Amino acid sequence: MLQHIEFALFNANNTQQSCALLFIDLDKFKPINDAYGHHIGDKLLVAILPSE
Repeated sequence: MLQHIEFALFNANNTQQSCALLFIDLDKFKPINDAYGHHIGDKLLVAILPSE
């Protein structure tokens, strides 16, 4: 993840564009990942986060 952030910042700097990072802390999300696996947890995140 850090490499993606660094690349986004580097790319934004080189193209004179802005870059933003959004950090969302979901309460009680770890038990979902533990119970159903990261694959299901990832699908849940995609479903609840707004798309572009």
